[in-house]
Amino acid sequence: MRVSLSTYGSRGDVEPIAGLAVQLRALGAEVRVCAPPDFAELLARVGLPLVPIGVWRWPRQRRTETACPGTGSRMAEHMVVLAGGGPTGLMLAGELALAGVDVAIVERRASQDLPGSRAGGLHSRTIEVLDQRGVADRFLSEGQVAQVAGFAGTPLDISDFPTRHPYGLALVQNHIERILAGWVDELSVPIYREREVTGLAQHDAGVVVELSDGTSLRAQYLVGCDGGRSLVRKAAGIEFPGWDPTTSSLIAEVEMTEEPELGIRRTPSGMHALGKVEY
Repeated sequence: MRVSLSTYGSRGDVEPIAGLAVQLRALGAEVRVCAPPDFAELLARVGLPLVPIGVWRWPRQRRTETACPGTGSRMAEHMVVLAGGGPTGLMLAGELALAGVDVAIVERRASQDLPGSRAGGLHSRTIEVLDQRGVADRFLSEGQVAQVAGFAGTPLDISDFPTRHPYGLALVQNHIERILAGWVDELSVPIYREREVTGLAQHDAGVVVELSDGTSLRAQYLVGCDGGRSLVRKAAGIEFPGWDPTTSSLIAEVEMTEEPELGIRRTPSGMHALGKVEY
Protein backbone atom coordinates (compact mmCIF):
# COMPACT_ATOMS: atom_id res chain seq x y z
CA MET A 1 0.00 0.00 0.00
CA ARG A 2 1.27 3.48 -0.87
CA VAL A 3 0.10 6.54 1.04
CA SER A 4 0.89 10.19 0.39
CA LEU A 5 0.14 12.67 3.19
CA SER A 6 0.49 16.41 2.73
CA THR A 7 0.11 19.62 4.68
CA TYR A 8 1.44 23.12 4.49
CA GLY A 9 -0.10 24.63 7.61
CA SER A 10 0.99 24.97 11.22
CA ARG A 11 3.00 22.65 13.45
CA GLY A 12 -0.31 21.51 14.88
CA ASP A 13 -1.19 20.16 11.44
CA VAL A 14 2.08 18.31 10.90
CA GLU A 15 2.36 16.52 14.26
CA PRO A 16 -0.82 14.39 13.86
CA ILE A 17 0.10 13.66 10.23
CA ALA A 18 3.54 12.48 11.35
CA GLY A 19 1.90 10.24 13.95
CA LEU A 20 -0.43 8.77 11.34
CA ALA A 21 2.50 8.19 8.99
CA VAL A 22 4.37 6.24 11.69
CA GLN A 23 1.33 4.04 12.31
CA LEU A 24 0.82 3.38 8.61
CA ARG A 25 4.50 2.53 8.17
CA ALA A 26 4.23 0.02 11.05
CA LEU A 27 1.43 -1.67 9.08
CA GLY A 28 3.74 -2.06 6.09
CA ALA A 29 2.66 0.94 4.03
CA GLU A 30 5.04 2.98 1.92
CA VAL A 31 4.51 6.52 3.20
CA ARG A 32 5.54 9.93 1.91
CA VAL A 33 4.89 13.17 3.79
CA CYS A 34 4.77 16.34 1.70
CA ALA A 35 5.27 19.49 3.79
CA PRO A 36 7.11 22.83 3.81
CA PRO A 37 10.91 22.68 4.39
CA ASP A 38 10.63 24.10 7.93
CA PHE A 39 9.07 20.83 9.13
CA ALA A 40 12.03 18.66 8.05
CA GLU A 41 13.53 18.44 11.56
CA LEU A 42 10.24 17.38 13.16
CA LEU A 43 9.72 14.63 10.57
CA ALA A 44 13.33 13.47 10.82
CA ARG A 45 12.87 12.78 14.54
CA VAL A 46 10.41 10.01 13.69
CA GLY A 47 12.42 8.78 10.73
CA LEU A 48 10.28 10.32 7.99
CA PRO A 49 12.04 12.05 5.09
CA LEU A 50 10.52 15.35 4.01
CA VAL A 51 9.17 15.55 0.48
CA PRO A 52 8.96 19.24 -0.59
CA ILE A 53 5.44 20.27 -1.55
CA GLY A 54 4.65 19.80 -5.22
CA VAL A 55 7.98 18.06 -6.03
CA TRP A 56 7.53 14.35 -5.42
CA ARG A 57 5.06 12.08 -7.15
CA TRP A 58 4.43 8.34 -7.41
CA PRO A 59 5.88 6.63 -10.51
CA ARG A 60 3.42 6.82 -13.40
CA GLN A 61 1.76 3.70 -14.76
CA ARG A 62 2.41 3.18 -18.45
CA ARG A 63 -0.27 3.64 -21.07
CA THR A 64 -1.08 0.47 -22.98
CA GLU A 65 -2.95 -0.43 -26.14
CA THR A 66 -5.42 -3.25 -26.70
CA ALA A 67 -7.14 -4.67 -29.74
CA CYS A 68 -10.56 -3.20 -30.51
CA PRO A 69 -13.11 -6.05 -30.44
CA GLY A 70 -14.42 -6.97 -33.89
CA THR A 71 -11.97 -4.78 -35.84
CA GLY A 72 -8.50 -5.73 -34.64
CA SER A 73 -7.46 -2.05 -34.61
CA ARG A 74 -5.46 -0.75 -31.69
CA MET A 75 -7.22 1.14 -28.89
CA ALA A 76 -5.32 3.33 -26.42
CA GLU A 77 -5.96 2.30 -22.83
CA HIS A 78 -5.65 4.43 -19.68
CA MET A 79 -6.50 3.85 -16.06
CA VAL A 80 -8.67 7.00 -16.05
CA VAL A 81 -10.11 9.09 -18.89
CA LEU A 82 -11.44 12.57 -18.12
CA ALA A 83 -14.13 14.02 -20.39
CA GLY A 84 -13.42 17.75 -20.40
CA GLY A 85 -10.24 19.77 -20.07
CA GLY A 86 -11.53 22.83 -18.24
CA PRO A 87 -10.36 23.80 -14.72
CA THR A 88 -12.01 20.75 -13.12
CA GLY A 89 -10.56 18.25 -15.57
CA LEU A 90 -7.10 19.82 -15.53
CA MET A 91 -6.91 19.92 -11.73
CA LEU A 92 -8.09 16.32 -11.37
CA ALA A 93 -5.60 15.23 -14.04
CA GLY A 94 -2.78 16.84 -12.08
CA GLU A 95 -3.87 15.18 -8.84
CA LEU A 96 -4.10 11.74 -10.47
CA ALA A 97 -0.75 12.15 -12.24
CA LEU A 98 0.95 13.06 -8.98
CA ALA A 99 -0.51 9.85 -7.52
CA GLY A 100 1.03 7.82 -10.34
CA VAL A 101 -2.26 7.13 -12.12
CA ASP A 102 -2.24 6.83 -15.92
CA VAL A 103 -4.75 9.54 -16.82
CA ALA A 104 -5.73 11.20 -20.09
CA ILE A 105 -8.03 14.11 -21.01
CA VAL A 106 -10.46 14.37 -23.93
CA GLU A 107 -11.07 18.04 -24.82
CA ARG A 108 -13.12 19.46 -27.70
CA ARG A 109 -11.07 22.68 -28.00
CA ALA A 110 -7.82 22.89 -29.96
CA SER A 111 -6.25 24.91 -27.11
CA GLN A 112 -7.21 26.36 -23.72
CA ASP A 113 -8.38 29.63 -25.31
CA LEU A 114 -11.86 30.76 -24.29
CA PRO A 115 -14.17 33.21 -26.09
CA GLY A 116 -14.66 36.05 -23.61
CA SER A 117 -14.54 36.08 -19.82
CA ARG A 118 -15.84 33.38 -17.50
CA ALA A 119 -14.55 32.86 -13.96
CA GLY A 120 -12.77 35.92 -12.61
CA GLY A 121 -10.42 34.53 -9.99
CA LEU A 122 -9.60 32.17 -7.14
CA HIS A 123 -10.60 32.03 -3.48
CA SER A 124 -8.18 31.59 -0.59
CA ARG A 125 -8.79 27.86 -0.17
CA THR A 126 -8.12 27.23 -3.86
CA ILE A 127 -4.81 29.08 -3.61
CA GLU A 128 -3.93 26.96 -0.56
CA VAL A 129 -4.56 23.75 -2.54
CA LEU A 130 -2.45 25.03 -5.44
CA ASP A 131 0.27 25.88 -2.91
CA GLN A 132 0.17 22.29 -1.64
CA ARG A 133 0.96 21.22 -5.19
CA GLY A 134 3.81 23.73 -5.51
CA VAL A 135 2.22 25.83 -8.26
CA ALA A 136 0.47 28.70 -6.44
CA ASP A 137 3.19 31.21 -7.35
CA ARG A 138 2.45 30.67 -11.04
CA PHE A 139 -1.03 32.07 -10.51
CA LEU A 140 -0.08 34.77 -7.99
CA SER A 141 2.53 36.21 -10.34
CA GLU A 142 -0.11 36.92 -12.99
CA GLY A 143 -3.08 38.14 -10.94
CA GLN A 144 -4.02 40.70 -8.32
CA VAL A 145 -4.67 39.72 -4.70
CA ALA A 146 -7.74 41.22 -3.03
CA GLN A 147 -10.22 40.69 -0.19
CA VAL A 148 -13.13 38.94 -1.92
CA ALA A 149 -14.61 36.69 0.79
CA GLY A 150 -18.18 37.17 1.94
CA PHE A 151 -21.20 35.46 3.43
CA ALA A 152 -24.82 36.17 2.50
CA GLY A 153 -23.81 39.43 0.88
CA THR A 154 -21.67 40.56 3.83
CA PRO A 155 -17.99 41.24 2.96
CA LEU A 156 -15.47 39.44 5.16
CA ASP A 157 -11.87 40.56 5.68
CA ILE A 158 -9.71 37.43 6.10
CA SER A 159 -6.36 39.25 6.10
CA ASP A 160 -5.62 38.07 9.67
CA PHE A 161 -6.58 34.42 9.09
CA PRO A 162 -3.88 31.80 9.94
CA THR A 163 -2.96 31.00 6.34
CA ARG A 164 -0.18 31.96 3.96
CA HIS A 165 -2.87 33.15 1.55
CA PRO A 166 -5.41 35.32 3.43
CA TYR A 167 -6.88 36.77 0.24
CA GLY A 168 -8.49 35.95 -3.09
CA LEU A 169 -6.89 36.39 -6.49
CA ALA A 170 -8.28 38.29 -9.46
CA LEU A 171 -7.30 36.30 -12.55
CA VAL A 172 -9.53 35.49 -15.53
CA GLN A 173 -10.24 31.89 -16.48
CA ASN A 174 -8.25 32.08 -19.71
CA HIS A 175 -5.09 32.49 -17.64
CA ILE A 176 -6.17 29.98 -14.99
CA GLU A 177 -6.65 27.28 -17.62
CA ARG A 178 -3.41 28.15 -19.43
CA ILE A 179 -1.37 27.85 -16.23
CA LEU A 180 -3.10 24.60 -15.21
CA ALA A 181 -2.55 23.14 -18.69
CA GLY A 182 1.17 23.99 -18.49
CA TRP A 183 1.43 22.17 -15.14
CA VAL A 184 -0.46 19.14 -16.49
CA ASP A 185 1.83 19.07 -19.54
CA GLU A 186 4.86 18.96 -17.23
CA LEU A 187 3.29 15.90 -15.60
CA SER A 188 3.10 14.24 -19.07
CA VAL A 189 -0.68 13.92 -19.13
CA PRO A 190 -1.88 13.34 -22.73
CA ILE A 191 -4.75 15.51 -23.98
CA TYR A 192 -6.81 14.24 -26.93
CA ARG A 193 -7.79 17.61 -28.43
CA GLU A 194 -10.49 18.56 -30.95
CA ARG A 195 -12.47 15.51 -29.88
CA GLU A 196 -15.50 14.96 -27.67
CA VAL A 197 -16.87 11.97 -25.82
CA THR A 198 -19.95 10.86 -27.76
CA GLY A 199 -20.82 7.65 -25.94
CA LEU A 200 -19.68 4.97 -23.56
CA ALA A 201 -20.10 1.24 -23.08
CA GLN A 202 -19.53 -0.20 -19.62
CA HIS A 203 -18.34 -3.74 -19.00
CA ASP A 204 -16.92 -5.77 -16.14
CA ALA A 205 -13.34 -4.60 -16.71
CA GLY A 206 -14.07 -0.91 -17.24
CA VAL A 207 -15.49 1.26 -19.99
CA VAL A 208 -15.00 1.89 -23.70
CA VAL A 209 -15.16 5.62 -24.45
CA GLU A 210 -16.40 6.58 -27.92
CA LEU A 211 -14.96 9.77 -29.42
CA SER A 212 -16.29 12.18 -32.05
CA ASP A 213 -13.51 11.33 -34.53
CA GLY A 214 -14.65 7.70 -34.70
CA THR A 215 -11.93 6.33 -32.43
CA SER A 216 -12.31 4.85 -28.95
CA LEU A 217 -10.39 4.74 -25.69
CA ARG A 218 -10.48 2.02 -23.07
CA ALA A 219 -10.33 2.91 -19.39
CA GLN A 220 -11.06 1.49 -15.97
CA TYR A 221 -12.77 4.75 -15.05
CA LEU A 222 -14.40 7.56 -17.04
CA VAL A 223 -14.93 10.87 -15.21
CA GLY A 224 -17.37 13.47 -16.45
CA CYS A 225 -15.73 16.91 -16.17
CA ASP A 226 -17.87 18.17 -19.04
CA GLY A 227 -20.07 20.71 -17.27
CA GLY A 228 -23.64 20.97 -16.04
CA ARG A 229 -25.05 19.37 -19.21
CA SER A 230 -22.56 16.50 -18.91
CA LEU A 231 -22.98 13.81 -21.56
CA VAL A 232 -21.12 11.38 -19.30
CA ARG A 233 -23.53 11.96 -16.43
CA LYS A 234 -26.57 11.50 -18.66
CA ALA A 235 -25.15 8.38 -20.35
CA ALA A 236 -24.46 6.86 -16.92
CA GLY A 237 -28.05 7.57 -15.86
CA ILE A 238 -27.04 9.88 -13.01
CA GLU A 239 -29.75 12.43 -12.30
CA PHE A 240 -29.01 16.05 -11.44
CA PRO A 241 -32.16 17.28 -9.68
CA GLY A 242 -32.40 20.87 -8.54
CA TRP A 243 -34.51 24.01 -8.58
CA ASP A 244 -35.17 26.79 -11.03
CA PRO A 245 -32.67 29.66 -10.69
CA THR A 246 -33.58 32.60 -8.48
CA THR A 247 -30.63 34.79 -9.44
CA SER A 248 -29.04 35.53 -12.79
CA SER A 249 -25.72 37.15 -13.68
CA LEU A 250 -24.21 38.80 -16.74
CA ILE A 251 -20.53 39.10 -17.66
CA ALA A 252 -19.42 41.81 -20.08
CA GLU A 253 -16.07 43.00 -21.41
CA VAL A 254 -16.22 46.75 -22.05
CA GLU A 255 -13.89 49.63 -22.87
CA MET A 256 -14.25 52.73 -20.68
CA THR A 257 -13.05 56.31 -21.15
CA GLU A 258 -11.98 56.48 -17.49
CA GLU A 259 -10.85 53.79 -15.08
CA PRO A 260 -13.64 53.12 -12.54
CA GLU A 261 -13.23 52.15 -8.92
CA LEU A 262 -12.50 48.43 -8.95
CA GLY A 263 -14.16 45.96 -6.60
CA ILE A 264 -17.63 44.82 -5.54
CA ARG A 265 -20.45 47.30 -5.02
CA ARG A 266 -24.14 47.06 -4.27
CA THR A 267 -26.80 49.37 -5.72
CA PRO A 268 -30.63 49.30 -5.85
CA SER A 269 -30.36 47.48 -9.18
CA GLY A 270 -28.17 44.68 -7.84
CA MET A 271 -24.59 43.68 -7.06
CA HIS A 272 -21.78 44.62 -9.44
CA ALA A 273 -18.12 43.68 -9.60
CA LEU A 274 -15.62 45.57 -11.72
CA GLY A 275 -12.15 44.30 -12.53
CA LYS A 276 -9.53 44.34 -15.24
CA VAL A 277 -9.11 41.66 -17.86
CA GLU A 278 -5.34 42.02 -17.47
CA TYR A 279 -3.43 43.07 -14.31
